[in-house]
Amino acid sequence: MLLIAFALRSPLFGNPVIHSDEQFYLLVGDRLLHGAWPFVDIFDRKPVGLFLIFAGIRSVGGNGIVMYQLAATLVAAGTAFLVGRIVHRLTAPDRPHAPDRPRAPVRPRDPLRRHPRQSSAPA
Repeated sequence: MLLIAFALRSPLFGNPVIHSDEQFYLLVGDRLLHGAWPFVDIFDRKPVGLFLIFAGIRSVGGNGIVMYQLAATLVAAGTAFLVGRIVHRLTAPDRPHAPDRPRAPVRPRDPLRRHPRQSSAPA
């Protein structure tokens, strides 16, 4: 998953115009590292935790844009891995509660068809 994520995202590493929102989050994170107070010195309506994440990314050093793009790639690969694990656990044949055979598809209920006990006369 990690190799696929890097292969798909690496051509855009370092391009600052790809994600304009993240640029602002990085700016706020950088200002927090330099002593600015959130919602006082620099303002956005997002929760402060988002800016703290970007401040942590910025504190690693290097080119801030490349660093947050690398962090985003790692998070995307980790999310794909976790989703794959969840799907595997839910569909593994050795699961104790896994069905032995596929279930019959459920037919959607026709909202225009009346139930036999419903009368057609208005109440």
